[in-house]
Amino acid sequence: FQVGAGFILMVLGARYVPAAQVGLLALVEPVLGPLWAWFVVAEMPAQVTLLGGAIILGAVGLDGIISIARKNPGSADGNR
Repeated sequence: FQVGAGFILMVLGARYVPAAQVGLLALVEPVLGPLWAWFVVAEMPAQVTLLGGAIILGAVGLDGIISIARKNPGSADGNR
C-alpha cells in the first residue's frame, strides 16, 4: 500500500511541479530507504551509501534554493 500511495501522490503532484524537479524528488526515495532502516532497525548503511545520499539530498536542496531565487530575483540583494 505505501509504495502505491507514494507513486499516486507523485503522479498527482507532477501536475503542479516542473518535470526536472519531479525527477530530482524521485531520487530522494531510494536515499530515504537506508535511512529509515538505520533509524528503525539500527541497520547501519555503508559510508559510501551515506555519501551518495548526501550528494543526492544536496542536489535536491540546491535545486530548491535556485528555483526559489529565480522566482524572487529582487530579494537576493534586498534593494529591488
